Amino acid sequence: MNDQHFPPDNPNLPWDDEDNLFSPGEEDDHSYIDDESFPVTNQVFPISGNKIHSLLLNDQSLRFSSQRFRFSEEFEEAWHKKWSTATKLEIKHSSIRSITKEDQELKIRIVYKTRIRIPSECEFSFFDAGVCAAFLTYMEKEQYFTYTHERMLPFKAVSRYILGLLFTIAMTWFCWYLVVDQKHGGTDEGSDAKARLFLYVLNLLGEKGVLAIGIGICGYIGFKIWKRASNPPYRVRLVRV
Repeated sequence: MNDQHFPPDNPNLPWDDEDNLFSPGEEDDHSYIDDESFPVTNQVFPISGNKIHSLLLNDQSLRFSSQRFRFSEEFEEAWHKKWSTATKLEIKHSSIRSITKEDQELKIRIVYKTRIRIPSECEFSFFDAGVCAAFLTYMEKEQYFTYTHERMLPFKAVSRYILGLLFTIAMTWFCWYLVVDQKHGGTDEGSDAKARLFLYVLNLLGEKGVLAIGIGICGYIGFKIWKRASNPPYRVRLVRV
């Protein structure tokens, strides 16, 4: 009987030669992944995150790059280039405080300490459930994180959504104020093309349009808050003891 905490799915999500993303229909080494036997170290995995698209994992750290690669050799060669515009992020295993993933999702959230000991976060998503399971199993068993599977507290489950709701309310009020102010000739359009375009779009929407969009977004976020608070999701949490 399999004693793993992270049973993988069995999707067939191989590489797409055109853009280096997983796509169905062709053979690939990742078409079936057993989280107990699949080697995750020194492998390049496609991910989705803020300015990061590739992950290379080794015994010392997690390396993220904004470029897309197929092979670890390509990743390493680009990583060690002194002059590059690519975004690079390295997180040492020893600096990681916790790793979390909600059930039914492939998004990973890592809390770690930077070189100057400031807490920071990194979020990214895998495209393949098997790869995600293998990653979590490796971090638990090879990097000695303690595994827990817990139900989130209601407030914890909605805290980020509450921040999003507050931000949406503030932006709605700000945009509405700009429309009203410009209507009365009080807003200077300035010389920035993006600012002029932004004000032009606001004028097209008008006061009612801005309020309607803001209320719609707030309603959607409010529904998500109610849904998650009434039935908080479970999550996997790996912590450094």
